[in-house]
Amino acid sequence: MSIDLGSLFTTFKVAQAVNSYFNISKNLGYKIDKLISSEFEAGFRALEQASISINEEKTLLREARNRFNKAISLEINLKKGITYLGLSLTHHLLGDKTNALKTLEQILFIEIEASNIVETVAYKLAREKNNKEEVEKNLSKTYMAGLGIGLLCLPFGAIAAPIALAAVFTGAFCADVSEKVRDVEPIENLKINVKTYLDNRFSL
Repeated sequence: MSIDLGSLFTTFKVAQAVNSYFNISKNLGYKIDKLISSEFEAGFRALEQASISINEEKTLLREARNRFNKAISLEINLKKGITYLGLSLTHHLLGDKTNALKTLEQILFIEIEASNIVETVAYKLAREKNNKEEVEKNLSKTYMAGLGIGLLCLPFGAIAAPIALAAVFTGAFCADVSEKVRDVEPIENLKINVKTYLDNRFSL
């Protein structure tokens, strides 16, 4: 997935830059929930207001910067990446070029926080750049094989029960991993695009 970071950092037109930021967030798979009361969402809302404000633009950008700064230590994974991106954008729009670049670079150091084995496996698959469709196909094969063995063994009674249960668990596990791969891919894509943008910028 290609992300046009140039649309954020080559303009000082707030409405244009903010619109690009929202589109990038959406394309990465994040949709803001305006009902959630968190520093991150508050930063999003302040940016939105800054993009349509006439007299309070700078004040609202500072508010967004403050909110994103607080959200950095509270968010994880993709939301953390989008928070850094928003913070970098507010620095840029407020004319702070040094902190804009420094903040953008922090995205490269984000590590996925995996709270369970499913997320750990999914992260490993994504980091190895496995094609999502290929992952899902292989997981489905594993599930069907396990399920087939379990069903064939069912007539043999109690001895087969653990195998059948294992097949069911395998199916649930595979489905979970498949879903988590979708969650992990966007942050990896964001990091790749940020690195490409920074490499191109510094090579000029």
